[in-house]
This record gives sequence, structure tokens and C-alpha cells, in this order.
Amino acid sequence: MRRPFLSSFLLLLGLLMLALAGCAKGGAGRMADGGSPDADLCFPACSGAERCVSGRCASGCGAENPCPTGQACCESVCVSAVSDPSNCGTCGNICTPAAPTCSGGECICAPGIRCTAGGSCCGDHCADLNTSATDCGACDRACLPSEACEAGLCVPGCSPACAAGSACCGGACVDLSASNANCGACGNACTGSTVCVSGSCTADIPCVPSCPAGETCEVGSCRCGGGAGCSAGQACCGGACVDTSRDVGNCGACGRTCAGTDQCCTGICRNTSSDLGNCGGCGRSCDSGTADTCSGGSCGCGGGSECLIACAFGICVPF
Repeated sequence: MRRPFLSSFLLLLGLLMLALAGCAKGGAGRMADGGSPDADLCFPACSGAERCVSGRCASGCGAENPCPTGQACCESVCVSAVSDPSNCGTCGNICTPAAPTCSGGECICAPGIRCTAGGSCCGDHCADLNTSATDCGACDRACLPSEACEAGLCVPGCSPACAAGSACCGGACVDLSASNANCGACGNACTGSTVCVSGSCTADIPCVPSCPAGETCEVGSCRCGGGAGCSAGQACCGGACVDTSRDVGNCGACGRTCAGTDQCCTGICRNTSSDLGNCGGCGRSCDSGTADTCSGGSCGCGGGSECLIACAFGICVPF
């Protein structure tokens, strides 16, 4: 009487064992997150960062455990490189506050908006938090109408408004390109021997006006050789200041040497032995009324001495 019951029990037990065997082979359960339509089913379902691969739950990703199409494996985790701000475009590329949103694998501020260096993304626009009166020190932190934003702080503004090329710093208009106390930005002071040039502190101080030929600029001063710059009317030739209007070795220009016994007269080499305008020395001009020649550095008439009254046709005349 008990055999039919025993047979039924054994039949049910066999069916149950077949069902469990089918589950172990991945024939039951639901597909884990990240699986593909063709992936085996895992039972029980995979948890956390695990993924169902060939009927087994696997952690991480790699060559033997690839990520689904459209995702990248970054530090054993599948991510979307087109939208993940920590892996934007490529693994490890973290979007900055200037461009916090990852769109299409590129860090941006907002659709169509990309902030330049020094800018911060404030919702739908870029702002310089150091100078923006509407985003002073932080996005949406606005200064009062009478205030200006300096170094991220709201301070008393300038009235009237500063002219173009100037900025309001501490209630005063300053030239940020040349102010040693506000170089390039309000409050950025140059220290030590540096000065503000074109908005940057530098020890390489330019000479204004520029140095003449032959001289060098050192810390804002023109120098000739190892000494000071040359005075007006002089030129720096070979590291020395010379008067090119008289120097026979540098007559009119450095390196221009007068020949023989010629002298340098107002920057021009002259033969003072025969030059009527520089007879016997620079600037000594023969009187055209009493002399018509210069010979041996002396003025004369014809071949003789200079006349007392007048020289006409090479002859001294009494009238």
C-alpha cells in the first residue's frame, strides 16, 4: 500500500534535482546589470560591481572580462567614458570646476560653453571669481552696486568709473600693467628687486627709452662696458664712451678711423693741412676775403701768406 506513495516521492525528488542542476548551469535566474542579450543567466543574480559572464558572477573587468559596448574598463570598473566626469574621454581624465560636465567624452561647462584658463563654470556661464562683480569669490556671490570685486572679495568701488586700461583697486584706479602694488591683478604686489612690466613681476627691468647702440640694459639702466651709460653726444664704442664728433678712431661712428694726419671735425675726417674750413685745426676757417688757400695748416693768398687787406686772384691788394 505504501509503494505508490514512495514512487511518487522519488519521482518528485528526481524532478527537483534536475531543476537545481539546470540552475547551476545558468538555465534560470535573471541577467545581471551590464550583461548582454546573449550572456548566460546567473542564479542567484550578481550583486554590487559583479557582472554575469558565461553564467558566472565575475568582479571587475579586463581582457577576459570585457565591458559592454560603449563602456571602458577603468581600474577594473566599467564606466561610460562619454559621460563619466571622473573618466571623461579616457580613464583618469577628471573634469575640473571650470568644466565639470562630461558630454560626449569632453569636459565642458555647459552645452556650447567652454571656460578659458582662470575661468570657473557658474551654471550656464564662465566667470573669473577674482574679478566678477556677480560671481565674486564664488558663483552667484554678487557685490553691491557701489562695490568692486578684487581677489575674490567685494571692496569699495571707484567713482567715477575707471578709464579704459585701468582697474579699481581699493577704491583707486590703477594701471595693472605697471603698478608694483597691483601687478596684473589687484593686490598682487611685486617683491624684492622685481618690478611690474606688462602686468608681470620681473627682475628683467627694461630700459625706457631703449639703450643706444653699443650699450646694454641692466636692471633698467643703460651701461657701457662695466661703467655707466654714455652722456649726450657720446657713443659706446668697444666698451668705452667716446665723442664721435672728435675721436679720430671713431669719427662719426664707432670704428670709423681717420686716415693719416686727418683730424675728426664734427664727425667728419678733415685734412687740416689743406682744408680752408678747418685750416690748422677743427673749426679754424680761413677768411675768404684775405686768403684763398690753406697750406701746411696756414691760410694764405696764392702761394704766399694771408693778406692784410684783401686777396684777389691769388694776389694781395691794398683795397
